[in-house]
Amino acid sequence: MTRSAHDPALAAVAAIAEEAVALFAGPDRRLLRACRAPGCVLYFVRNHPRREWCSDGCGNRARVARHYQRHHGGG
Repeated sequence: MTRSAHDPALAAVAAIAEEAVALFAGPDRRLLRACRAPGCVLYFVRNHPRREWCSDGCGNRARVARHYQRHHGGG
């Protein structure tokens, strides 16, 4: 694909599209997982067997929610 030097926005979108194709068609596609944090819609490459969240922030929110449920009888 040829990127136009005259349109930086088009070049940025093309670069993102190329990366997406490489991710979804490449060897890491089997490692893609949805974040398990409540309300999060992001996906991540699971590079560790125990990883469940897209970020430390999502993991912390999930742990806090689980703690709240256990200690405040939410269910």
